[in-house]
Amino acid sequence: MRFLILLILIAGFLVICRKDFTIAEATKQEWTGGRQKSARGVNYRITIIAGMSDRKLKLKELWVNGKLTIFRLNNLTSNEPGNSFNKNDTLILTGTVMLDESPGDDNIMENPPFLFNEEIVIGYSLKNKMLYKPVIEIKILKPLYHK
Repeated sequence: MRFLILLILIAGFLVICRKDFTIAEATKQEWTGGRQKSARGVNYRITIIAGMSDRKLKLKELWVNGKLTIFRLNNLTSNEPGNSFNKNDTLILTGTVMLDESPGDDNIMENPPFLFNEEIVIGYSLKNKMLYKPVIEIKILKPLYHK
């Protein structure tokens, strides 16, 4: 019986210690174009510390308010764009959501894989298994008003 309890505790500890990635900071900033009736949107920027290399971890989706959003990934450690990174590299995931529903915006109309209450959810695969991580704390930056 003791052996079974010890085995369960060790398995639980290993699951908790597995670090896919850590969200260091997340920000959002509204912006408005300088002319009347110009575009408006929100820029999202999420700083991530990779817990493993891109061979095991693939950042695949950015969900903002229930909408799949196009995103870019940059590796600050190697100063390169793209999905190539190593363990402990600092990554920046950025995406923009247009506030005015226009046909040319970057929002992809697709149903989320599940219902969630968080503003931002990152979809990723870990060893070919699809997982989702919510972004809990989002720092709101001052709005940008372009002239």
